[in-house]
Amino acid sequence: MPRFCEICHAEFKYASELADHLKLSSCSNYTTMFKCPYCDRNDFVDEDSLNRHLTYNRKCSRADVKATDNLSILAPDNTINIRNNRISPGTMDTFGLGSSLSDQPDISSHEGNLVNYVNAYDVHLWHQMQTALVTDETRQMLFTASAARMTKDDMGKVHKEVTVLSVIGDKTSHQQATHQSDKETLSNLHPNPAPQRGSDLVENPRSDMDLPNRCEGVETEFEVVGAHNYSSEDDDDTEQVIRNDDGEYVHSSEEEEVSSDNETNHGNADQIEANNNALPISTKPLYDNHTCHHASPELDSLVELYTILDKRGVANSVFDDVAKWAWLNSHTFGSQPPMKRRVVVEKVFQHVRGERYKEFMTPRQKVLRLSTGRHVALTYFPLELMICDMLSNCTLMEKENLLFSNYNNPTDDGLPPTSGEQCYGEVNSGSWWKNATRHECKGPQDVLWPIIMFIDAMKVDNLAGKLRLEPITFTFSRFKRWVRNQENAWRTWGYIEEVKQSLCTPDEVCSVTPKQRLQEYHDILRFFMSDLQRIQRKGIKWKLDFGEDGQHDVILRLPLQFIIGDCEGHDKLVGRYKGHTMNMKGLCRDCDVPTANADDETWKCCFFHEDELKDMSEEELNAYSFHNINNGFEGVSWGGSHLGIRGALNPEVLHLFKAGHCEWIFDGFVFSLSANASSKTKTVSQYIVNMNRGQSDRGFPNMGTFRDGILKGQGVNLQGHEKHARLFFVYIMLCCSDFVELLDSSAKRGTEYDVAFYSDFIYLIEQSLGFYEWTMQREHKADTIVGADGTTESSIAQISIRRYMFLLKHTCPREAMGKNFKMTKFHQCLHFVPNIGLHGSLRNTDSSPTESMAKGNVKDPASHTQRVTSKLTFQTGKRYMETLTFREFKRLKSESGDETEGKPYINKCTVERVLSENRRPVIHDHDTSSIFTGGTRFSISLDVDQPEGVHNVSFFWNGKGKQPLKGFDELLLQALGKRLFAASDGGVVSGTEVPGFTAIKIDDITYTAHPFFKNDHTWKDWVYIQWDGYPDLMPARIEMFFDLTHCDISNTDIAEHDNDTPDVDRPFDHTYLEETIYAVVWSAKSLTFPDEKITDFHLPMNLGYRVELEGYRRIIPVTSFRKPCFGMLNMCGLPGTFDNTAFILKDRTEWADFFLSGPE
Repeated sequence: MPRFCEICHAEFKYASELADHLKLSSCSNYTTMFKCPYCDRNDFVDEDSLNRHLTYNRKCSRADVKATDNLSILAPDNTINIRNNRISPGTMDTFGLGSSLSDQPDISSHEGNLVNYVNAYDVHLWHQMQTALVTDETRQMLFTASAARMTKDDMGKVHKEVTVLSVIGDKTSHQQATHQSDKETLSNLHPNPAPQRGSDLVENPRSDMDLPNRCEGVETEFEVVGAHNYSSEDDDDTEQVIRNDDGEYVHSSEEEEVSSDNETNHGNADQIEANNNALPISTKPLYDNHTCHHASPELDSLVELYTILDKRGVANSVFDDVAKWAWLNSHTFGSQPPMKRRVVVEKVFQHVRGERYKEFMTPRQKVLRLSTGRHVALTYFPLELMICDMLSNCTLMEKENLLFSNYNNPTDDGLPPTSGEQCYGEVNSGSWWKNATRHECKGPQDVLWPIIMFIDAMKVDNLAGKLRLEPITFTFSRFKRWVRNQENAWRTWGYIEEVKQSLCTPDEVCSVTPKQRLQEYHDILRFFMSDLQRIQRKGIKWKLDFGEDGQHDVILRLPLQFIIGDCEGHDKLVGRYKGHTMNMKGLCRDCDVPTANADDETWKCCFFHEDELKDMSEEELNAYSFHNINNGFEGVSWGGSHLGIRGALNPEVLHLFKAGHCEWIFDGFVFSLSANASSKTKTVSQYIVNMNRGQSDRGFPNMGTFRDGILKGQGVNLQGHEKHARLFFVYIMLCCSDFVELLDSSAKRGTEYDVAFYSDFIYLIEQSLGFYEWTMQREHKADTIVGADGTTESSIAQISIRRYMFLLKHTCPREAMGKNFKMTKFHQCLHFVPNIGLHGSLRNTDSSPTESMAKGNVKDPASHTQRVTSKLTFQTGKRYMETLTFREFKRLKSESGDETEGKPYINKCTVERVLSENRRPVIHDHDTSSIFTGGTRFSISLDVDQPEGVHNVSFFWNGKGKQPLKGFDELLLQALGKRLFAASDGGVVSGTEVPGFTAIKIDDITYTAHPFFKNDHTWKDWVYIQWDGYPDLMPARIEMFFDLTHCDISNTDIAEHDNDTPDVDRPFDHTYLEETIYAVVWSAKSLTFPDEKITDFHLPMNLGYRVELEGYRRIIPVTSFRKPCFGMLNMCGLPGTFDNTAFILKDRTEWADFFLSGPE
């Protein structure tokens, strides 16, 4: 298309020639602004000054760049192509664009200042230049002028029009490309001035960057991605680099790939071949500044949000949450900018706290002078204020959440009903509650309202604990256990500060002894406990609102029941020496056992009484490893307990068992392994995890942590539940006969680590797992806690613990590792039973829930501080109160509206149970049931193009998501297809396709049968099935699910067959088919294990049993499923022959009974 100059009407073939004419000839009124194309400096007065800048500036120095290479076209007198305040159509024609828009905006308000001139033609002109295939030089000049005229506000107005014009432009360019039928039309694409050959291509990076977007939007058979002229300026021969449909780059000289018309190929082939080495490596630009310049306001805002969140190091998912929040709440903001965070916090406090909101916003600080003369700044909240805050929470104070036996009379003793079998469960079931009620509640309105504290130091950074906090948090014993295990049921009272040497003033004592440092700790505790003592003396008047049971004016009495924490923290609270070395005479904080007798499981503990210790001299206290200090809890009411604080510091399961016994037993197992066994343990671990990680019974420990090997976590700081799961995993490994055979064959020389040793060792593990299940029971029967003589020493539980301690000491080879059992974690097992008698179940004093809740109440607020030691506690307290208040704000808002139900678990499919009672294989207890099917969908299809008598089936996954890489076993599929589509009787599917799925949910229990879950491992659950004629439930492994609900079943007559033993050719039993959901299962023959299968390597099991599996699979309705099961095939990934057996674990509730029952 020819181009014409509007001044002299000269004709030009290329747009670039027209641009040069307008810049240099006298026909143009254009002037030039000298600007550096690399650093955007634009204060050069002439061409010489710009060239000097390009020559001597290191960043901008280019040997072949001149000032005229990148000029911006301006019209200072507002006369160029502007006639009657409108852009003339000739402006578009000048660059071969035409006048495609007739409605042109008025620009009269912008006369005299073309730099601020804005209209939609700037955007449209740029887009048309892209689609019209003009040169980069011309496009760059016009875009620079257009961009300079756009203001920020006007840019936002044309963003929507850019999107529409982009679509129009793409269609226009496609129409133009469609009419280009020969090479001559393509030759109108005039290339940029080419760089010199040879080293100039390397020295001038612009040769790569000047290739961009020359022909974007052109949809032809070949996409033109670059064109370069490697001849002189007078030479019109060009070579084009084009890309075909396969994405390969070719040259226009290759006539077979570009065109079949020889006449359209021009240029010298030899010359092109000589210039092939000069082609740039990349034909695409690394950056597209022009596209970014026209980004939408939405994208600009999200980029800014991304930058803000990225600086703060938040999780990636926060970006989506914030963006969604902004979209959902965009209508709530007016024209004014949103409130600052400080204002938002203050308003939320006003709404939640009312007129006293300022009392909550900022924690108190107190500079306390310690007994050593040093000072410390304490951060705290008034205890009365925090107690009232919790009492005012109507959600927590619902009567269903409180431990009252009589809501009509809360001043009753508060004890649980005496009818039925007595158990030790909640905190009000022990003897402490009875004694405290008699001691504290002496008035007619008095109600026992005990306090439980949690005091434990924890690190709040990832720098090896350099930043530590020790908060004092509390809750009420009146709350039921499931309420106390929630974050909202706890309040932070304050923080115990450690006096830093660097913060001491010159006149203070900077060097203190361990005893003085411990006294400083108790000086801080005394400051906190003085507030508690005042409240205990006066009580708190409150009105309990029990709804239909009336309102009751009461006086709450708040003794301190017990303190949750670890052994180190508890030792500090009673003033005991730090550490538990053999040099210390006394071992425990609560009994008189010497360290030398700590491993004696027959020791009878004599617990300390508070009055006895007060009368002891310093030497007598030192004999029990106590410091003679002024205890900070002196004067605190413990509910009348003669044990005082030592009766409130109970050993708990997390640190004693999980962080103690589980580690010892695992270390003993590792010590017994030979080098050969250790090397193969990883293979065994990986196989067991991959094949048996998923179980329908979700109550067992998670084995997925050890997918990379059981020994990988050795020496790593595992969490408590992971250490327990590791011990459980060792038990699973020892149940595999092949692994035991490996251990026996590769035993260390000169040792007794043979089958007999591992037989005793697996019994130890079973005892330890049973011991843990007993400690975690929600209720303990009273006849197991109290013996016939009325004491705990002769109880069944105490005898079982002593037996377990003896087994642990003599089976686990701890002495071989240079250690012994003279430790607190070993001896304090004897304290569990007396503590159950005091405070109920050990779950009440377990620190696992409280340490988990510390993340939300302590660690998360601390993470939003400056993490400076001197400001850490104050800022953490402030963030904590903000978190608590915002949580209350959301709760109050939610109570005013209806709660919405979540989405259903999986797609719902109601199945009618229409099977008859008198047909095997299962018994049906219900008439109807709602069944949820889900997981990955698949289909089993019959191949119709097969010879007569041949019934091959195909398997394929359905859905558009990521499909598994593996399917079900081919032999299983073919056998199932033969049964479904070609059976002689018992029902045949009339169609050619049967749908299936990998997950089903029955009675809120999910069962899975997936051949390759998440392309990572096999997941095939086990289930207990009720067979017709068998009184006991039979375990079976689920192989597959398929659905015949919407299939047509024909030939339902049943011939005479031996149902007990299916035919070899028909591996499935002859059960008739009906329109329901079926499962393919691999069932056990019976619950007894045949003697001929037992070998020396089948170690005896007490927490489970072994079964022999059938030699075939069965088809059964899923309505025969009764309950989940934990089962595993007797395989561990080692070479060997599978003996067609499996082992099944009993329900975990039975493990505690095994622990109490003792050896048979």
